[in-house]
Amino acid sequence: MDSPLHLVRRLWTSLFDRDLDSVQERRLLELLNEKEADLYRLQPNVDKLHSIRGAVSVLNEISVGHDTDLVIAAALHDVGKTETGLNVSGRVVATIFQTFLPEKIMRQWCKQAGIRGKFGLYAFHSERGATLLREAGSSQIVVTWAESHHKTSAEVSMTEAVFNILKKADRL
Repeated sequence: MDSPLHLVRRLWTSLFDRDLDSVQERRLLELLNEKEADLYRLQPNVDKLHSIRGAVSVLNEISVGHDTDLVIAAALHDVGKTETGLNVSGRVVATIFQTFLPEKIMRQWCKQAGIRGKFGLYAFHSERGATLLREAGSSQIVVTWAESHHKTSAEVSMTEAVFNILKKADRL
C-alpha cells in the first residue's frame, strides 16, 4: 500500500489537475507499440495525466539518452485500473476497503458482480495490468513494474537504481 501522503497527492491531482500536455502525450505515444497505445488510450484522463508525468519524470531522470522500456513502465504501470470503471470517489472507497480488509476477502470480491467486484479488481489492478501488458507484447521490465509497483525494492527483481527511478515517477 502506498503512503498516505502519496494517496492524498494523487487524490488532489485527480480532483483538480486535469490538463494533459499534448506535446508530452504525443512524445509518449511515439514510444508505445500499437497495443500499448490502445491500453493508454483506454485510461481516463486522470490516469493519462499520471502516465505522462511518470514518463516525463523518467526522461528527466536519465541523463544521457533514455531507456524506452523504463519510460513505458513508468507510463503504463496502472493500466489495470481501467477495467474497474471506478471514478475518483469509487477509487477512494476501494482504497479504504483494501487498507482494512484482508486480502482473502478482496480476492473473493474480484469474482463478484457489481461494486464489490469493482473494488476487488481495483485492489489487484497491478496483477491485471501486468497481464494486459504481457498480452500487448510489452517488455519484461514493463510487465514487472506493473505487477510490482506497490512492493518494496527488496521484493522486486530489478536494480535498486531502476526501482528508485520508477518509484519516484509513480509518486507524481
